[in-house]
Amino acid sequence: MKRIAIAAVAIVILAFAGALARGWLLADARVRESRRLAAEPLQGRTSRGADPKGEGGIVKDAPKRIVLVGASVGRSWAFPEIGGRLGISGIAFEYQGVPDFDKTKAVDALLARAEDRPGAIILKECAGYFPGPFDRFRTLMTTWIDQCLEAGVTPIPTTVVPVARTHGSPRRDLLAKYLLGRERRIDGILAYNDWIRSYARSRGLLLLDLEAALSEGDGSRWLRQDLAAADGLHLNEQAYRLLDREVPPLLTGLAWVQ
Repeated sequence: MKRIAIAAVAIVILAFAGALARGWLLADARVRESRRLAAEPLQGRTSRGADPKGEGGIVKDAPKRIVLVGASVGRSWAFPEIGGRLGISGIAFEYQGVPDFDKTKAVDALLARAEDRPGAIILKECAGYFPGPFDRFRTLMTTWIDQCLEAGVTPIPTTVVPVARTHGSPRRDLLAKYLLGRERRIDGILAYNDWIRSYARSRGLLLLDLEAALSEGDGSRWLRQDLAAADGLHLNEQAYRLLDREVPPLLTGLAWVQ
């Protein structure tokens, strides 16, 4: 019995140490993400869609603008260039980088614009913010959505891209979950995705379902391994090209897109 008790204590200590280490790594990753994004001004980057003749030129006065507010995925996706990649004319695409779940300042600034005001704002969150204070996340997201609707701007929430099975330490995560009651990152992400899908449906909102686009499928909700970067959290180039395919169907749901 004494040996069993010692072994149990050792497992708990190892799980706790692993959780602390992962927390430190997450904090360090967020600091590095903040530094990378700090080089980009708040107004972000923008580009026009392809010209109406389909020659890949610039539309001088694009009538509408879609802004993606996000972090690493938004930047690496090269969202401002998506119009040229897909031959979409008459729409300006813009990216706003915010290295935190709370995107209040960016949303407020976009809605207060006198010029280049967006017709739609895509509200995207990163897997790195999970698990986190779910109630606060929910309150922030619903507040931004209400602000957009009141301002006559179409809000487009997204599901969060899940992590791959190889992300972190699966065994340590399970120990932390069942011995310490600590929520795994994948659990926090999927709980949020289930909520935002239900909420968008209840409000009649457009939803950009990134999980559905990139998950393994067949009942598995993990990020496809062939679409994941080495850390199992970020995406590779193949994943971003799959995300490109999600944009044209999304545009058909916008009343001002003909």
